[in-house]
Amino acid sequence: LLAESLRHFSEQTVSSRIVLHLWNNHLAAREEVEAIVAAHRDEGGFPVYLHHSPENVGGFGRFYFAQKLSGRC
Repeated sequence: LLAESLRHFSEQTVSSRIVLHLWNNHLAAREEVEAIVAAHRDEGGFPVYLHHSPENVGGFGRFYFAQKLSGRC
């Protein structure tokens, strides 16, 4: 599903402006997620910043990313 989603994003007319911040809270799939993101990068895809979390923080992950992007942490 992740590879397909990245492909769909890449097909968008605004894909040159996409920067994806991806939060993975399923550590058992860490290597698989990293391989999919690496393949996307190798194909010249838009930037993907990947974070692996040891716990499922639910929707709060987006606030952690926002805080980091704002430079407040």
